[in-house]
Amino acid sequence: NNAAALDDVRSEKFRQLYNFTFGFIREPESRNVTADNAIMYWQLLLSSRWALCDEWITFIQNGKRLQVTRDEWSVLLDLVTLKDISEYDATTSWPVLLDEFVDHHRSML
Repeated sequence: NNAAALDDVRSEKFRQLYNFTFGFIREPESRNVTADNAIMYWQLLLSSRWALCDEWITFIQNGKRLQVTRDEWSVLLDLVTLKDISEYDATTSWPVLLDEFVDHHRSML
């Protein structure tokens, strides 16, 4: 059920778990996480909750990204919580990576 999944990712407990995960999977001396680790945990945390998760992961893999910043990680959840990607407003402050993903997604429609 998409509505239940959306309510789940919008919950404060899920946001706390999601944001904690970044620090948990980050190497001690690194500011970022590897794309491989990010992908593994996105699959775990988001695949059943976000219809575009597989497309996002493919986008990251095809872009040959090696690292994901904390900002990209945390703001992705804001994108996930939109009812529809058409609600995405590129004029607000989003990481460039998310702008590029939304542009890519819209070009595929």
